[in-house]
Amino acid sequence: MPETPAAPGAFIVIRALRLPFIGASLLPYAIGAAYACGHGGCSWARTAVGAVLVALAHLAANVLNDYGDAKLGADWQDMTAYGFYGGSKLIQQGVLDERWYLRAGLLLDGAYVALLFVFAAVYGLWGVVAPGIAIAAVAAAYSLPPLKLSYRGLGELCVIALFGPCAVCGGYVLARGALPGGTLFLLSLASGLLTGAILVCNGIADIRTDAAAGKKTLAVRCGFAGARRLFLSMTFGAGALVAFAPPRALAVAASCAAVATGIAVDRLIGRCGGDAARMKTPAIVMIAGHAVCHALLIALAAAAA
Repeated sequence: MPETPAAPGAFIVIRALRLPFIGASLLPYAIGAAYACGHGGCSWARTAVGAVLVALAHLAANVLNDYGDAKLGADWQDMTAYGFYGGSKLIQQGVLDERWYLRAGLLLDGAYVALLFVFAAVYGLWGVVAPGIAIAAVAAAYSLPPLKLSYRGLGELCVIALFGPCAVCGGYVLARGALPGGTLFLLSLASGLLTGAILVCNGIADIRTDAAAGKKTLAVRCGFAGARRLFLSMTFGAGALVAFAPPRALAVAASCAAVATGIAVDRLIGRCGGDAARMKTPAIVMIAGHAVCHALLIALAAAAA
């Protein structure tokens, strides 16, 4: 009889799930929750369950992305695991197979949908079910046929929407059980642009391999120079969106942090020339800048009441 494959260890599972990057969804979610708390209507229990929902949806999207990129060929163009971009490469290195990723993605999405229904039943918020399922569907369509949105130049728009308005305004709705106002929507757009800028930065590192696989990301479509301009426009746009929000001091700090992050990362990208082996430093600086900007946006949201 063939031997049953050993279960992957904790480190491998963490790497497969890309667990260290869960902040890319939880930080935007925290902006919405902080805004709800600042307005005196935050339920900590609902907020905690909502955070689990966000994490499940994000992790499911991560593993389905690796599954899709393996099936469609993008991750086979360069089998080096860079850590911050290009996928986990565990399939390509023979550590895990495609079936493991598909099962993990379906299990995580199943847990997400089940918890979503439990949340709606317990708190009487049935209005969150349809949008919640739609979010999971779009996240799956990001990587998987037939839509494979990231292969059609639509992945960046999906990330801006999912990690911006959906995560931020969703945080408010789940924490308070009501719809947010216009100020939070502006903060959500800034958050989405900053997270989208991470994707463009990473996409620059993958231009050669994505182009070879027919994955027409915006970085591939724009080319190296155009992608740098797009990256700067996104970080500067995020800064502009929050510059005049109340309270002014925090808004200016968040705006300056977004612009400074964009300038610093763009210069590093220029020095690397888009070489995937050298793009780790720009990726790390972008992630750090994203975290700093979001810490300021969370403080801004909490104080905006």
